[in-house]
Amino acid sequence: MAPRDKQQQELYIRSGQCELTTMLESFLYTLMRDHVSPGTVEGLLRDAKPCNCTNGYLGAYARDVAERLTKERHKSRVCAKPEALVERWNKKYPVGTLVDVEKNDGTILRTETVTPAWLVGDRTAGILIVGEADVYDLNRVKPVK
Repeated sequence: MAPRDKQQQELYIRSGQCELTTMLESFLYTLMRDHVSPGTVEGLLRDAKPCNCTNGYLGAYARDVAERLTKERHKSRVCAKPEALVERWNKKYPVGTLVDVEKNDGTILRTETVTPAWLVGDRTAGILIVGEADVYDLNRVKPVK
């Protein structure tokens, strides 16, 4: 791979640090990354309009998926590099920040942070919270506004 010039490096850095804030965004990202090309999605989006379903079960499932994706239960899905996420978090949120944490069972726990964020290994931004012994992935922690 040829070395990047300054403009290419800046684009690489910018494009590798996006923040997905809803389940819908996360779903679409995964869909286009792993299953359907962005061009196909764009074509479907341009052609989308209300319709009468010839398969009622599929129509009902489509509605159910749309409702679940737009509830925005998971409001913090971050794809930034962990180092950048740690740096950004620590600049914005001090120890003691009130947060909502998505636990492994899907429940949301409202609590406070007890440490600054830090890099756990080389791939995860982590933080400790009141009442839990485990380090939580910062992607599962959302400050309460």
